[in-house]
Amino acid sequence: MAANLGLQVKYSAISALVFFIVANPELYKLTQWLFGRFFKVAQPMGAATLPGLLLHTAVFFFAILGLMMVPGL
Repeated sequence: MAANLGLQVKYSAISALVFFIVANPELYKLTQWLFGRFFKVAQPMGAATLPGLLLHTAVFFFAILGLMMVPGL
């Protein structure tokens, strides 16, 4: 039971860290700079637009999926 709780805390902490990075307004500004010619990702202050939110949701999904596939993590 304690080992299971430890794994849950570990995966929750990793997910929270990935979310903090992906949801950071500075990353929205960076993705606006990278993808801004295709669609509007963020407002000038870093607030997300709907397309930006969808993009970052996909990035979060694939980041967590990729981390789950790392053996021993």
